[in-house]
Amino acid sequence: MRSALELALLLAASASVSAASGSRGCYTLDDSAALGEFEKSAFQSLGGCTAHCASSDSNVITMQEQKCWCIDAADKGTKVDDDKCNFECPGFPMDMCGSDSKSVYYSTYEIENSPNSGADISSSKATASATKTSSSMVPVSTSVVPESQSDTKKTAKDIANSIIVKYQKQTDLIPGLLGSNYSFAVNGMMWNTFVDYWALTGDESFVSLTKEALLFQQGPDQNFMPPNQTLSIGNDDQATWALAAMSAVENKFPQNADAKWLDLAINTANSVHSRWDTKTCKGGLRWQVFSSNEGYSYKDASSNTKFFQLSARLFAHTGNETYATWANQTHNWLQSSGVISDSWKVYDGIQVENCEIGSKIQWTAPIGSLMSGYAYLYNATGDATWKDSLTSLWNATSSSPFFVNNIMTEAPCVIKGKTSTCNIDQLTFKGILAAGMGAAARLVPSLSDSIDKKLQASAAGAVKADGSQFWAQEVTDPKAPGVSEQLSELSVVISTLSSTVNNSTANATDGDSATASGTADVKKGAASRVGTSGMATMALVAGVMWAVL
Repeated sequence: MRSALELALLLAASASVSAASGSRGCYTLDDSAALGEFEKSAFQSLGGCTAHCASSDSNVITMQEQKCWCIDAADKGTKVDDDKCNFECPGFPMDMCGSDSKSVYYSTYEIENSPNSGADISSSKATASATKTSSSMVPVSTSVVPESQSDTKKTAKDIANSIIVKYQKQTDLIPGLLGSNYSFAVNGMMWNTFVDYWALTGDESFVSLTKEALLFQQGPDQNFMPPNQTLSIGNDDQATWALAAMSAVENKFPQNADAKWLDLAINTANSVHSRWDTKTCKGGLRWQVFSSNEGYSYKDASSNTKFFQLSARLFAHTGNETYATWANQTHNWLQSSGVISDSWKVYDGIQVENCEIGSKIQWTAPIGSLMSGYAYLYNATGDATWKDSLTSLWNATSSSPFFVNNIMTEAPCVIKGKTSTCNIDQLTFKGILAAGMGAAARLVPSLSDSIDKKLQASAAGAVKADGSQFWAQEVTDPKAPGVSEQLSELSVVISTLSSTVNNSTANATDGDSATASGTADVKKGAASRVGTSGMATMALVAGVMWAVL
């Protein structure tokens, strides 16, 4: 479909990683030291352990809690009932990682195409575990090298054209909206991506459509609460559109005299912050705006991390300390509420009725929001607290389950690397992470090499998949690519260009509005240093939250 794909993203020779072909069961050992050296990961999963052992000569993998062993057949293990291996893998709870350390049972799997495939498990040197659902991944490539920026831009334009064709084919097209199947957040993410596309490629083909979409959906109060969305709008939806306006501000996207992008971003930030709820759970934003909507009793990570990013970027652009205060307030709440745990995992959110954590499944999207927020705050202030947080977050993120052989994946809804349960919203999550990675690579140059490596490999996987969601797997997607899949693909491709542009945030410039309703006057000039007092800088083991959709 795209003649420039091979030129734009030159795939390195595919490195086929052995996949776990099946569970051998649950085992116990008389002497666990016989297993030898192990790899320990706070995100341990079947897919992660399989990838770790792919380069070894082992024919079996075994796991217990956070540990992974690559083992050979040897008469060590004793098979026990599978239900004794009931410890959920920390990186993918649908996999079983043996038992806790008190019981010492092991989940064991055979590696596909191993020399001793099918051997009797009684000769296994290690142990075994039952699994609910496997997350094993089969990478398609280890790296990608762009032939040239012009080829990458041509690839991006092909993807963008395909998205716009789908958008314009709607029978009853409403400017800015893809149709009833797509949430307001997905629509906002789409136009944010197209602003970034214009900024990173210089292609003006879609400027008019993008401007029309943003202005049509701004609503009567210029805060992205249009009447057509009031029955279902959430704080995360509204914040997503504000981030699109913020991208337009930072990149000096063409604007009308009567509708300034900065006004839209500020008005929306004011609107969202007005719902900061200190009456329950000591703060935080609820997922839904209106009490009649399902989800109003939930304070989700999606809304709060997006608002954190928006506040950080407003502060970086304007120097107004109000936004620095909001960013710190939101980040502090995310920590104190347990949404960001003591071990720096990022959970989905909390139930208002008991202020307790809901789902602990990890998704890619909030990592993107946090990475972007940290990068903008560090770039604007020079405060090492934010750089430390970003570095720790990236170190924890840049491996399984978020990446397999450097390629981004959405592990919770890609089952056994072969089938998917990802919904329309979840299919855009990788694009959100890619954008956050691009911002971090641009604003914090010390991380650019490490991040660019993952972006290049992920772009290669996405392009080879040609619109499919299976970037890290050799899988043929039975369904035609939709807009959500292609938005993630476009985002990761253009994000490979991020580190080539100006690496500083912009203060308010001519054409920006200096004030907006309900907001303190913008302070011009250099931004003041800001950080979170006492904010921990230990390793940020961040997971991706469930964005309740």
